[in-house]
Amino acid sequence: MFEENAVPPSLLKQLVEVNNQFGGVVERYIYQRFALRQKAIRPVYHYVKMVREAGVDQFDLTQFLSLFRAESGLRRSIDKAYELVVYALFSALLQELRVKVQVSVEPAQSRLLEEFGDFTRVVMGIDSQRPLREFQAGIYRAGVTNAADRGLDLWANFGPAVQVKHVSLSEEIAEGVAHEVRADEIVIVCKDAEEEIIRHVCEQLG
Repeated sequence: MFEENAVPPSLLKQLVEVNNQFGGVVERYIYQRFALRQKAIRPVYHYVKMVREAGVDQFDLTQFLSLFRAESGLRRSIDKAYELVVYALFSALLQELRVKVQVSVEPAQSRLLEEFGDFTRVVMGIDSQRPLREFQAGIYRAGVTNAADRGLDLWANFGPAVQVKHVSLSEEIAEGVAHEVRADEIVIVCKDAEEEIIRHVCEQLG
């Protein structure tokens, strides 16, 4: 918060002086902006509260997302709304399917496993005495802020890393995915896209 590209200490000192000089005008501005943001998200809060009280069968995804489009203050947060939806879907499926993940080492590697037992015990949860570990599959949110970057949104303890973006799949974005993402397998889910762009993505990714 106090870095040079955010609120440097020198500027913070000036804000304190102005705030004291004009009867808390800076504080008042901050609280007013906070109140406006809360007002913008209030319809979403009331809708979620209604669904929780009435039952999950009353939840309508289209209506939920429309609340973000209808409010100008929330349109820039539509990515976060889609991220929450994707997270909820992944999490619910993993829980209902009771997916398990196994980490194991072949018996032929027991000597090496014993030699590096301290490391494998801490990092992998296995050692020469317990060469197999089973645990519940899970997916986790990497962060809660709207960072204006290409950062990771979700990650799973069984491999996949997920990035959620509410954008139209263009040829430029497709090329970005092809050249900047390094993975054994890439899955792109899009609402709609031109056939030529889909073909281009497939050719780029092999």
